[in-house]
Amino acid sequence: MNPWWARLLGMDAESQAPLRPEQIFFVRMWPLALVVLALLGMLAWTFYWYRRDGTRPGALFKTLMGALRLLAMALLLFMAFQPMLRSQRQYITRSVVAVLLDVSESMSRYRDHWVDARKRQETINALGGSPTAARQPRLQQAVALLGRPQVDLLNQLEKTHRVLAYTFGSEARPLAVPRVTNGAQKGRFAAVPLPTALNGQANSTQVGAALEHVLAETAGQPVAGVIVLSDGGQNMGPDPVIAARRAAENRIPIYTAGFGDPNDPRDLAVVNILADEIVRKGDEVVVQVVLRQRKYEGATVPLVLRLGQKELGRAELRLENDLEVHSFAFIPEQTGLFKLTASVPVQPGETNRNNNTRSFNLRIIDKKLKILAIEGEPRWEFRYLKNAILRDKTVHFACLLADGELGSGGEGNVKIFGFPRDRKELFSYDLILLGDVPRGFFTSVDLENIVAFVEQRGGSLIVIAGENAMPWQYRGEKLAEVLPVLIPPYPEQRVFREPFQVQLTDKGRDNPMMWLAADPQESAQIWQRLPGVYWCGLSDGRKRSAEVLATHPSIRKGPEGELAPLMLHMNVGNGRVFMSLVDSTWQWRFAVGDKYFYRFWAQIIRTMKPQELPGADAFTRITTDQNNYVLGQKARITARLLTPNYQPVRQSEVRAEVRRQNDGQAFPLRLEPVIGNAGSYSTEWLLPLPGDYRLSVVGYGGRKTEGLRDFNVEVSSIELDEPALKEQTLRQIAEISGGAYVPLTEVGRLPDRIPDASQRLQSRLEHELWDTPLLLILFSLFLVGEWALRKWKGLL
Repeated sequence: MNPWWARLLGMDAESQAPLRPEQIFFVRMWPLALVVLALLGMLAWTFYWYRRDGTRPGALFKTLMGALRLLAMALLLFMAFQPMLRSQRQYITRSVVAVLLDVSESMSRYRDHWVDARKRQETINALGGSPTAARQPRLQQAVALLGRPQVDLLNQLEKTHRVLAYTFGSEARPLAVPRVTNGAQKGRFAAVPLPTALNGQANSTQVGAALEHVLAETAGQPVAGVIVLSDGGQNMGPDPVIAARRAAENRIPIYTAGFGDPNDPRDLAVVNILADEIVRKGDEVVVQVVLRQRKYEGATVPLVLRLGQKELGRAELRLENDLEVHSFAFIPEQTGLFKLTASVPVQPGETNRNNNTRSFNLRIIDKKLKILAIEGEPRWEFRYLKNAILRDKTVHFACLLADGELGSGGEGNVKIFGFPRDRKELFSYDLILLGDVPRGFFTSVDLENIVAFVEQRGGSLIVIAGENAMPWQYRGEKLAEVLPVLIPPYPEQRVFREPFQVQLTDKGRDNPMMWLAADPQESAQIWQRLPGVYWCGLSDGRKRSAEVLATHPSIRKGPEGELAPLMLHMNVGNGRVFMSLVDSTWQWRFAVGDKYFYRFWAQIIRTMKPQELPGADAFTRITTDQNNYVLGQKARITARLLTPNYQPVRQSEVRAEVRRQNDGQAFPLRLEPVIGNAGSYSTEWLLPLPGDYRLSVVGYGGRKTEGLRDFNVEVSSIELDEPALKEQTLRQIAEISGGAYVPLTEVGRLPDRIPDASQRLQSRLEHELWDTPLLLILFSLFLVGEWALRKWKGLL
């Protein structure tokens, strides 16, 4: 429709989409007979009116003036019917192509030491044939490729599509590419301003997060494809394969192009330190250091462990496996917060010199662990475990026998004359060890308090099943809520003529709590050599949140037919529960004494002890999900608050503070309630600076409590730990989504491979005509025209 006509009809004349009129209809249309009668009446009235004027003026003028009057009245009648114009407008929505450029540290800083000659030559050819191009950082190679006239990717894509450009590393961000402002190339994309205009020092590569961001941002738009220029080094965040599947569901192909050498460089790194975060002065502390080596097989390197500036141990390690684990043991003599550091010297030919040292925050305390043990009768398992605990002079051990003489004060090193009926007294303990105790020993309130001890106070519970009561008599009771197994309706247990071997699960083999030697492989072999057991309790399977650490070798239980669980671990509320359905680990003492029996239960108790400081403020606890973080990560911070009556604190938010120890800089935080976990509050905090941090929280009644959690933030070396091109990852992303992995020399041909996915959309519009400028002008012209003719002829 002509823009002038659109304006006269009161329509949008500025729209780019063409408008096509289809139909005029009326909102208040009279019956046809009534319309004809009205028109005849108008005609008769006009005829009568002009006949009164006699013979002056002539018939021609009277007919013209009468026609103008008749048209004005007919137009008025037309407007009274509220006419509407129905029209159609067509839109063309251009398809979108998103270009994702990886600016992570492995792209922006790493220079390849080429091993793969084919990939090196491909890079040289793609960048114009100069060998020096292959020695540039990968990000610079990607920018040079985009800017080559033979490629000119962004401008070639824009001929058919709308181009959205992004950079990504730890997160995806829009990339503002400047355009030419004058000359023949005006409006075209100029060169991508890298590396100086963009910060490529991203601490991680999150291809999955970048894809999810783009898919969410372009939802509802016709996306023809996504192009990813990266080395594929996914090392954090969502799985890119899941994002690729989502793209496939939306019929969005992903095209990937890989930069770099697919071969890992030589490297020696300290990848982990395994130790308890809180240890006690005078206790033996075992520290396991994990090394990873690439292409240094057969070399011997010194590994040094330090506590602060003090050297704790040194070992000469011969590198034979990809991962090497070495254990150190020491007895701390001072209390406080210390930096535990493991280091190996930089080796000849190493490209990454930032991962040869790793630190770990270790807090040493001088407070005794409080353990409450309740057993039904003095079975052998109980006797040996009690003696093992009593050997540890740093433990306050209260021990009750249900069938014993309660007035004697128990069998521990702390007197106790009955189960603590008062919740406050019960909550003063750190760990409860519950054996084969008859249900009748406890009141219902006692069981509720034990559950609250775990869920609210954050204490730990160790349960050892027995032939008489545990766990059979507790089916349907409050205590069953925190046990990691489903209790069968009838006692189900097996006594074997021949002993059977407790079998570790994969999770059990990987959990240091179950290690019987410093080396995990040696530990697994020891488990296979341990004396067998003759009795086990059976359940109806594990609860969904429980982690099975050991099973029976052949008996299967539960709805999914899994091997019967015999040792399990489960987080419950703020606390933890460990359960053993065998009661004869004391037989592991055969021929070796306490070597394995004592180590096993010492590790269980040490691992299960609450994360807070023993004997510290039981009403307020604040924790983080890790001890060491990488700059750019998010820390999950959780606080648990109780009233002086050990009831969960219920409020809309909790205020906390993170203080950087290096310079005293404080960061205020607000923690929100955790749904379904009364008294717990949490938040996520993006770590802003490297350094050592300490948490504090405003607890019940406005009391500020210094956090028992210190954590460390380091500048990541994760990007340079494994800098090799992950070609398989990029191929998998492309294939799953329906796209393709393209060599660098083929990037310039991608615009021809991505079809136009533009959409033609139609919309129907209805416009009111009765008050449009056109009808008002016509009505005015008819009346003014008649009036002018009458004046001209001297008529009233």
